[in-house]
Amino acid sequence: MSNPHQPPEPSSQSVEHARAGSSKWSHKRLRRLAWRFVGLGVLAPLLGMLFTVYGMVQAFHAMAQTPGAPQPSDLANEISASISTAVVASACGWIVAAVLLPVGIVLLVKAGRRRREES
Repeated sequence: MSNPHQPPEPSSQSVEHARAGSSKWSHKRLRRLAWRFVGLGVLAPLLGMLFTVYGMVQAFHAMAQTPGAPQPSDLANEISASISTAVVASACGWIVAAVLLPVGIVLLVKAGRRRREES
């Protein structure tokens, strides 16, 4: 006698059908998602470097705008803000890449495994 509170077990045929249908869809979706992660992971350090250059240009611009021989105390605030922009931008780019690239690689590996299972 079956337990009325327990759901019926699915047949093996329905499980295989569901697994086959979702596997094909998941493979394509995983692959697209993985390439998005990889693409953003590659672009993040480049954007960080772009803002690093911007911060360094700001620092040199601050030095150039000071008449005569600039005193370090006069430039300290502007230069420190510019250099902190450069350092933070680089760090953010590398941190984003360090997170997104491994995730993208793992998703690509999973997509490849699912593709081989389909074959």
